[in-house]
Amino acid sequence: MRTVEKVERACHNARILVVDDNAAIRHLMGTVLTEEGFQCEEAVDGAEALAKLATGVYDAIVSDLEMPRLDGLSLLREIRRRGIGTPVIIQTAGEDVALESALWRTGAFRVLSKGQFEELLESLREAVATSKPHPAGCR
Repeated sequence: MRTVEKVERACHNARILVVDDNAAIRHLMGTVLTEEGFQCEEAVDGAEALAKLATGVYDAIVSDLEMPRLDGLSLLREIRRRGIGTPVIIQTAGEDVALESALWRTGAFRVLSKGQFEELLESLREAVATSKPHPAGCR
């Protein structure tokens, strides 16, 4: 099986958690990702994302950086503290080298500028294709 076919097979129906406090952005991302074959669930901030992670398994997480209650960096830190190895892609509207460095050190899979849908799709495909299978074997 060719590599591209393996990636497409791994991505079909992969569960993605989209975390963003902006409802329009969440809806747009969910629509685009669903059209690409992903299953999407949404969370309005990091706190809601953690609640969803407590009851569900996701193949990747796409999170905004700046959100109320629990921001993207704090969400990433808590995910890693809990030992969850799910790839996390952080999207940001600005550029802050120190903050981006902290995201990488904390274990972000990718840090992308908002609105880069092609890069986001490519990163999600890579994250899903390279992530370890879940203990229960669901993929």
